[in-house]
Amino acid sequence: MTERFPQALAEKFAAITNLKAPSPRSTCLNPLLLRSRTHLSEALTKEAEEVKLSIQQRVEAIRSSDLPLQVQESALLGLKSEKVNIKESLFIQANADFVSDIMANRNIEGSALERLHQQDKAIELYEANVKDRFKDFLPYERLRILYSSSGKHMDAIRACQAYIEYGQTDEVRKAEYSEWIAKYARAK
Repeated sequence: MTERFPQALAEKFAAITNLKAPSPRSTCLNPLLLRSRTHLSEALTKEAEEVKLSIQQRVEAIRSSDLPLQVQESALLGLKSEKVNIKESLFIQANADFVSDIMANRNIEGSALERLHQQDKAIELYEANVKDRFKDFLPYERLRILYSSSGKHMDAIRACQAYIEYGQTDEVRKAEYSEWIAKYARAK
């Protein structure tokens, strides 16, 4: 029985057994190679498990880092661009969604606290999202409004500058925030 021995497997086999890998056009007639397919299969399975473990370890390393949450989310989504299987992709996406949900829930809770006239607690949540480089305008806008309405123009300027640095790439909104910075600078 002759069957073709795929080149990638042949090269891995050669690395494992220190035997010369057959050329891509040759057929596998060597009984040693035929018997060793089990060994090769086991080695490749072990390698796949190490890669899987590596993905899980990398996700855990990203999640346990001190990186801002928005950076963590981007790093996690970057892992999906690597060659991963469906389970790994779902694991990565679940962690990215969890990170995103943390920031979204802060905004929701901050809005609710504002309606309850608990601006200080709302500010803490919005500031946490600014620290985590949230990529939407809501926490920056709310901080700008809350700080400017209480006369804290330097804090309002800081919130506007943070939006320009970390927020969306909406050039019109960035221009508006630049105008707010100039206005608050004159008012201080």
